[in-house]
Amino acid sequence: MQRVTGTRRLVAALTSQAGLGAILMFVAAAIVFSEASGLRLGTAAAMGPGYFPVILATLFCLFGVLLLVEAWRRPRRRIDPGPLGPLAVALGSIVVFALLLRIAGGAIAIAALVAVAAMAERGRSLREIATLIVVIVALIWLVFVVALDLQLAMLPPVFLP
Repeated sequence: MQRVTGTRRLVAALTSQAGLGAILMFVAAAIVFSEASGLRLGTAAAMGPGYFPVILATLFCLFGVLLLVEAWRRPRRRIDPGPLGPLAVALGSIVVFALLLRIAGGAIAIAALVAVAAMAERGRSLREIATLIVVIVALIWLVFVVALDLQLAMLPPVFLP
């Protein structure tokens, strides 16, 4: 086995399974600390609403430190990123939906979401994607607009009164 030293060791440690777990624990701790910062802490006898979140965030930090030590000791176990393309396309479809919903209406935003998400899977024909779009838009319209009577603007704002 080859020894890893210096900056390469730090990079190897942070990109290992334990290193990425440690980063996740520190991010979770930061979020919990941030959300609990305005809450009263109290004491062990009279716990305030911020008492448990601060303990939870402290435990996240403790586990993060333990994982970081493990990653530094054995930085060789790296995570295989696998095929990230489909995940990126699926997340991109959500972004497209969010951008189009207010300016183009629900029907076009849903159609774009389905069309972009369908690109994450190979082998789909245009006919299948078009059928999927029509069926999903119709089902969403039937369930949310007709059955539940929610105010979901399915048409672009220029077509609304």
